[in-house]
Amino acid sequence: MEAPPSYARGKKRIDFLLGNDHVQRAETLQKRYEHQNIAKRVNDLATRLENKPHLDETYITAYNDLDDEIVELILSTAKRVGRVDFGYQRSADLCIAGKTIRLHKAILSCIRNDIRYTESIETLANELNHQLPNRDEINVRQAIAN
Repeated sequence: MEAPPSYARGKKRIDFLLGNDHVQRAETLQKRYEHQNIAKRVNDLATRLENKPHLDETYITAYNDLDDEIVELILSTAKRVGRVDFGYQRSADLCIAGKTIRLHKAILSCIRNDIRYTESIETLANELNHQLPNRDEINVRQAIAN
C-alpha cells in the first residue's frame, strides 16, 4: 500500500509541519478550515463512501481534490505563521539549539586563537542568557567539556 499524497510529497511533509505547535495552534488554520467547511466536506465524503460497495473515479477524484486542498491549506498556514530559516520550518527549540551550538563554537574559536570575545559573541550570549566563561581561566579542553 502506498502512502497517501499528503505524506508522499517529498519536501512538503505535512506530518513534520503539524508536529510544530506554532502551526497546530494557528488561528489562521482554524479560520480557514471553518471558512472552507473542511470538516463538513470530509464528513459528507465519508458518509457517501460508507454507502458505496466499490469506489469509482468520481469518489477517488473527490477524495484527492479534498486532500490537495487540505494539504495546501496546511502548507500556506505554515508558511504564514512559521519561522523559516534556510528554507525550512524551524521550531523555536531548534532555533535556540542552533544558536547555542554557534555560541559554543565561537567561544572555542576565541580560546584556541587566544583572542577576546567579540561583541557578537557577547550579544548572542546575552540573548541566550548564557554566562560566558572567564577567558583567562579556561583552556580548550575545559571549553570542549562544557
